[in-house]
Amino acid sequence: MNKALLFFAKKLRLSNPWKFKAPVLMAVPYLVFLMSEDAGRRVFAAVLASVTIIVGVAGLGYLSNDLGDREKDAAIQKENATAGLTLSRIVLLFLLFLALAVAPWLYLPFTLQSLFLLLLQFFLFYAYAFKPLRLKERGLPGVITDALYAHLVPALLAAYTFYTFTGKQMSQDVLLLSFLGSWQLLLGIRNICFHQLKDYDNDIRSGTNTFATGYGFQKTKLLVIKLILPLELLAFLGFVFLISCTFPLFAAGIAAYWIYKFFSERKAIPQFNYMDYAYKFLDDLYIQWLPLVILLLLCFRSLQFLPVLLLHLLLFRSELKTGFIARVKLLFPQSS
Repeated sequence: MNKALLFFAKKLRLSNPWKFKAPVLMAVPYLVFLMSEDAGRRVFAAVLASVTIIVGVAGLGYLSNDLGDREKDAAIQKENATAGLTLSRIVLLFLLFLALAVAPWLYLPFTLQSLFLLLLQFFLFYAYAFKPLRLKERGLPGVITDALYAHLVPALLAAYTFYTFTGKQMSQDVLLLSFLGSWQLLLGIRNICFHQLKDYDNDIRSGTNTFATGYGFQKTKLLVIKLILPLELLAFLGFVFLISCTFPLFAAGIAAYWIYKFFSERKAIPQFNYMDYAYKFLDDLYIQWLPLVILLLLCFRSLQFLPVLLLHLLLFRSELKTGFIARVKLLFPQSS
């Protein structure tokens, strides 16, 4: 069991989407619940189903990517989850993740639009990782494809599913969903650019032609700093503004976080680079606080969302949980 958990969390790197992508994606159904007058009485089961889909889809994505990179990773002795796995084990893993990605739709509403978005997600995995397309090595199309399958398409699928689940019309929130989609797309572009900048030397050594290796390290860095990050921030602020028109406490929660983060990081800020600013003031907000702010607003409306809040705190990391655990340890230190 420990070896299996180590494989999934470390070698297949599923701990990465669990820590850095899943909490942001879970904010989408929470948001739809918030915008809906009546979310129904089955919210906890629907959230569990959504979490299961995320695990399955993320597993398919990371497995596909590692399988597509198998030969090039071997050439530079980079760890690859599929190295040493037999074909039968790889097939079993694909089937396992496919089952996790598909089975929850027996409970959640599933339409032709849902099918289209799910098949699009699977196609993007294939097109990104495998020949003859292998968009990963085709510059800008690779960046856009990664942003689509890692952020935009899952967010649209989650939004559509939970609008259908709650019975709320998406047409009522077109502007909000436009800002949500723009923010998620730009966040995805920024994240893959960060990843390619970090992997620049390895990609040069292995002969992997990414957007960063083709466009140049410095030019890619400047593109992110001067264009992608400002546009991402503007899209997010537009998203926050539209929610705050109905729920003013939402903007107050976001502002309170940035004030808290500024004072908590004030000694380290002079040494921050552009990635540090993005991680501390944007990603930590998206991952650790955005879902909680929405869930707290939901709990003020109805205590039926309290189990969902507790589940989120149990499953995902947050500064709130970390701080609480640290204080408990101070109050009840272990005896030597």
